[in-house]
Amino acid sequence: MKQKRELKNRLNNLATEREAMNILHKGRAWFWRERKAGRLRPTMIGGRVYYQTDQLLSLLRSDQQTAWERTTNYPAGDTNSDETK
Repeated sequence: MKQKRELKNRLNNLATEREAMNILHKGRAWFWRERKAGRLRPTMIGGRVYYQTDQLLSLLRSDQQTAWERTTNYPAGDTNSDETK
C-alpha cells in the first residue's frame, strides 16, 4: 500500500514532454538544448520522455532571472549604446 502511494506521488510530479512544452511555451529544440547542457534531466518510462515538474519550474525561474539580468546589466556608464552611435 505504501509503495503504491509513493509511486503515485512520483508520477504526479512528472509531466510528459508535450505537457511541459505546452505549460512552458517552449519548443522541442529548447528541451533538447537544456538536456544537452545538463540543466534538465529527463525520465524515460516506456519509451516516453517525462520531466519532474519541480525541476521544470526551477529551470524556468532561473531562465527568467538570466533574461532579466541580460536586459538590466549594462556596463558602467553605458546605456543603450545603439542609440548613441
